[in-house]
Amino acid sequence: MPNLLMFEWPKDRDGYEILEFDPRGVVWQPDANGNVSPPEGSSPSIVQLLKRWGMGVGPEPGHKNKSYLILEPVGDEAVTTQPLETNPGLFVDFAETALNPEGVKAFADKNGQIHSPVGPDMFWSWYPEIKRMRNAVRGWEKGKKEGSLRQWVGNFNRRYTEFLDEKGRSNASIRLQNTDDPLRPYLHVVPNDLLSAMWLQFAQQVSSATGLRRCKWCSTWFVYGTGTGRRKSGHYCSPRCYKAAWKSENPDKLKR
Repeated sequence: MPNLLMFEWPKDRDGYEILEFDPRGVVWQPDANGNVSPPEGSSPSIVQLLKRWGMGVGPEPGHKNKSYLILEPVGDEAVTTQPLETNPGLFVDFAETALNPEGVKAFADKNGQIHSPVGPDMFWSWYPEIKRMRNAVRGWEKGKKEGSLRQWVGNFNRRYTEFLDEKGRSNASIRLQNTDDPLRPYLHVVPNDLLSAMWLQFAQQVSSATGLRRCKWCSTWFVYGTGTGRRKSGHYCSPRCYKAAWKSENPDKLKR
């Protein structure tokens, strides 16, 4: 099955940091530049966030009277990545992300923020999405063991449709790209953000004839099966990892 997804995503070159934000005492009347004022004696984190992002940092819905944590880009320089190309099992990594600030930060440091490549990201917006993906992946794995995905497909369509439409618009677009054949352009589906890209990657993997497995040596995800160049019985993502594993398991043979 051809890969229809075309996706590039920026992430902060220096990674992300966890900052505490306390909305109590903040004057939420923006000035001419859209900035709001922190109260006297505010922590450096609050001053930094408000100075840089103004109204874009809060307050968290339902939590106007207590502090909470925010994921903040460390630097000002972004690098463009192709996370779906480098990691065919990115959606599984997201599903396995720990539901705490450290787990979210580790995922973001490697792959970027899930909603927007710029600005602070609220942890409360990550946790429900991780749980949703986790439940979907677990249901998929259960259906495979039971020998049928029919019921799971119905659940997936309902939840994924809600996900795409919750803002009243699609989170992906369609694009045609010219090829060497002037009469046959190539179809691409272009997700608008990393979260949409992972759901589309998930759906494409489920509908393909290939399997997905972690390398036994480096833990990198790889696909196997028809058209991938990797056998179903394979357990390594590359000859390099196979050789490294063999050397580790057979140290005595190397001494001969």
